[in-house]
Amino acid sequence: MSITLDELRHLANLARLKLSDSEFDAMQSDLNRVLEHFEQLQSLDLEDIQYATHSSGLRSVWRDDLPSIGLERAAALFGAPEVQAGLFLVPTIIDD
Repeated sequence: MSITLDELRHLANLARLKLSDSEFDAMQSDLNRVLEHFEQLQSLDLEDIQYATHSSGLRSVWRDDLPSIGLERAAALFGAPEVQAGLFLVPTIIDD
């Protein structure tokens, strides 16, 4: 499969590209080489190849998110400017 000059001119028009004749020739050549590579890829026999989720052997470096003991309520509220019913008291920012 190759791209014709008419198809390339149509695509350039759709993309609003203004190209000279030499640029059209160069682009046609480049696109045809790309299409040839895709044809080669499509002809590969990949029947016995297993799919991979990653191309490298990387693994997650994050630790497991396990519950742990945190601050006691009193220690968390110790430096708060205002506390009410064991909770931080903050100014109202939304009016009715």
